[in-house]
Amino acid sequence: MRSDTWTPDNTTGQEIIDQYTQGKSARQLGFDYSVADVTISAFLERSNIRIRNRSEQRRKWTLNEKAFDKLSPEAFYWIGFLLADGNVHRARGKSWQLCIGLAAKDSDHIEKFKKFIGCNKPLYFNEKNGGAYLIVYSNYLCERLAQFGMVPNKSKIVKIPEVCKNNKDFWRGMVDGDGWVSVTNNYNIGLCGTHDAVKHFMGFIGQQVKIRQVVGCFEIRYSCNSAKSVARILYQDAAIFLDRKYQNALEVLRINYRSKINLAGV
Repeated sequence: MRSDTWTPDNTTGQEIIDQYTQGKSARQLGFDYSVADVTISAFLERSNIRIRNRSEQRRKWTLNEKAFDKLSPEAFYWIGFLLADGNVHRARGKSWQLCIGLAAKDSDHIEKFKKFIGCNKPLYFNEKNGGAYLIVYSNYLCERLAQFGMVPNKSKIVKIPEVCKNNKDFWRGMVDGDGWVSVTNNYNIGLCGTHDAVKHFMGFIGQQVKIRQVVGCFEIRYSCNSAKSVARILYQDAAIFLDRKYQNALEVLRINYRSKINLAGV
C-alpha cells in the first residue's frame, strides 16, 4: 500500500496523533502499528500535524522552539527577563544553548519558563552555590532571541528593542531579572543595567530620576509614592512575575506613605 494512501480508522488515527504530539517518533509509531515511518509521517501531514525536523527528532527533552514567534504578553515578559538574567553561548561545533540560572529559592520561576517553552527537562541544582539552572539547546530559539539583543556577553551592550520600549510586560521581566522591589526601610523599586536600558525604563515610567553609575552598570530607583506608581504600572493585574518581587510590589501598593510620614514625625 502506498504511504500516501494508508488511512487508519478514526480511533487509531487519533491515538497516533496524540502519541506523536506528546513526543513519540514516527519510527516508534511505525513499529507499533506495523507500517513504515514514512507512512506514519504521510498520515500526520494529511492530518495537518507539523512533522518535527531532525534536530527535534534527536532531542531527548521536549521544547517548543517557536515559543517566541508570537509576541504575546508572556513572550515579552520572558524577553525582558532573559535580557536581564539569561545568557546564550555556542561551543565550537555545537548548537546554540540558552541558560537561565537563579537562586534555588526562585526555582519555581524557572519552572514557569519551562512551561512557556514547552520543556520537560529537569532543573540542575548546584549545592555548592545554591543555584538552580536550566540549559536548552536550540539554534532556532537562540537565533530568534538574538533579534531582541540576546547575544553572548550582552551585559555591557544591551540596547532595548524598539518593539519592547513601551511594553509593561517586558519591563516587568527586566525588573524581575535585574532590578529590585525593596520593602525594607525606604520602600523603593529600581533597575540596573546599561545606560540605554535604564534610560528607556525611565522614559517608559514617565518620571525623571537621577541615573547613577555604579560598579559595572547604571541604575535608577523610585522611592515612596514614585515606587507605588511604578508598582502599579508593572505589577497590578500582572499574569506573569517573580513571586517574591510580586509580593513585595503588593506591599508597596498597600502602604500609605502620607500616614507613614506623619507617624514618623510624631
